[in-house]
Amino acid sequence: PYFDGGNMLDLFGGSGNMSLEAISRGMEHALVCDVSHAAVSTIHKNVKTLDVASRVTIWKMDYRQVLAKASGLSGSPVQEAADFAYFAVSRYA
Repeated sequence: PYFDGGNMLDLFGGSGNMSLEAISRGMEHALVCDVSHAAVSTIHKNVKTLDVASRVTIWKMDYRQVLAKASGLSGSPVQEAADFAYFAVSRYA
């Protein structure tokens, strides 16, 4: 699909590919979260390669922490990410 702006929440970011593809298709901003240091490092590299750092927020934390943060922070990047959410748990988790 193509998007007319909006914010995305990607809880198990991996390489960030889903969020980066959504941005390429019109999503305004993505919050990408992953607990893995290797995954977060890869996401940072991909964001830099595609020059979209101003449109991506990356959090290295467990999905439960992200959701807990979402429940109490009005106006937080998590609550603003409600337009589109992608949850794909790694088969290695």
